[in-house]
Order: sequence, then structure tokens, then C-alpha cells
Amino acid sequence: MIDSNSITPLYLQVKEHILSDIHSEKYQPNGRLPAEKELAAMYNVSMITIRRAISELVDEHVLQKKQGKGTFITKKSFSRPYSQKALSFTEICSANHMKASAKLLRREVLTNPEPELLRKLELPEGSQVLLIERLRFADEIPIVIERDCFSMDYDFLLEADLERNSMYQIIRENRAVDLRPVVGQRFVTIAKADARIAKYLKIRESTPVLQYVGLCWEMISDRPAHTSFQIGYGEQLEFALCF
Repeated sequence: MIDSNSITPLYLQVKEHILSDIHSEKYQPNGRLPAEKELAAMYNVSMITIRRAISELVDEHVLQKKQGKGTFITKKSFSRPYSQKALSFTEICSANHMKASAKLLRREVLTNPEPELLRKLELPEGSQVLLIERLRFADEIPIVIERDCFSMDYDFLLEADLERNSMYQIIRENRAVDLRPVVGQRFVTIAKADARIAKYLKIRESTPVLQYVGLCWEMISDRPAHTSFQIGYGEQLEFALCF
């Protein structure tokens, strides 16, 4: 495990092992690290070596010390800009130096959508609506469930790979529409995770989560592009809205 003959200092070897255990989820975000005495025995090194490795990880905000409680893994922070520009989840992850991914939960054409949904999209009675629901991950951590509803002008999304590609990027590359979205109405409220939300986000039922409801507009044609419903941003990460 620790090579005393290596040219790499012992404290750096210990540091790399701790980081590897965090990335492999042996230690969960906000979880407690074993006591320094246990770590010294585990890696067969001195307490001084352990303390130096931990000190560097604290300085790098990977670990945090809590007086009288021990050393804990720091939660990752996740900032979402609160601006008029409509940003995709992929773009937000990129700004947070995280990798976005997705799992498709639903993709269907609503043949009899609610009148309120048609009103929001400014569609005539009898119109069909495309519904897309995905579970979004940041660095493989489940963060939020997204549900978007489009007019059938966006029916090309029915065949698109929405798990490995950014939905906005697919839309921008399609010449059938000219979507340069801006945010219209939006509301952020606190809700509690029901059984389905808790299962997908891997959190406890009734955990407080943020619920984001919005409407994006096509800047050029000045008409609604899609409704947006998101629920999540729970206890997995520290979440901040940036103004």
C-alpha cells in the first residue's frame, strides 16, 4: 500500500490513497474520516505523516476539521447562475468544473396535454406536446430531475441521444428551429422529496429539495420555447444561486 522505498514522500502517498478512497466512494461526502491514530495504523506510517497529509487536504478544501468531532469529507459546491440567459445543465456543470451526464426517464408525445400547459406554450387547443424527463448527474452524483415540455416543432428530439449529449446543443445544431433561449418566468421554492424523487436522487424521503419552475423563450421569434421543471439540488452538494 505505502512504499517506504519510493521517491514519493510518504505523506503524498497517504494523501493519494485518501483521495482515491473518496473518489471510489469508500468515504461519502460529509462522511467522517477514520481517526488519525486509525489511519496511522492502516497505512503503517507515523502520526506526523498522517497529519501532514490531512493538513494539505484541508487546505485544498477536500477535508474539513470539526472541533471535537473529527475530520470530514467536504461536500462539493454547485453554483447555478441566476441570469436572464437560459443555461443548460451541461453548461452549468462545466462552469463548476464537473462532468454532466443524464439518464432518460420519459420521452413521449402528450396527445391530450393540460390546457394550462398549452396556454404557457401559447399553443392552440388540440395541439400535441413533447415531454422529456431526465435524471441529471454531476460527476456521477444524481443532482436533479428535469422535465421539459416543447411544441412539436422540436419533434427531432424524439430520436436524439439525450443521455450522452446536451439537449440544448442538439437543438442549436438543428436548422429546423432557431432557439436562442432566454429565461421568462421562473419560480424557486422549497419542496420535500417524495418516494420517487428520493429513489432517483439517492436521498432520504422528505429531504428538503429545491423546485425550479420556469419558461424559456425563443429570443428571435419572441415565443415560448419550452417549459422547465426541475426538482433536486438536495443534500448531495452545497448549492448556491449566483446573482
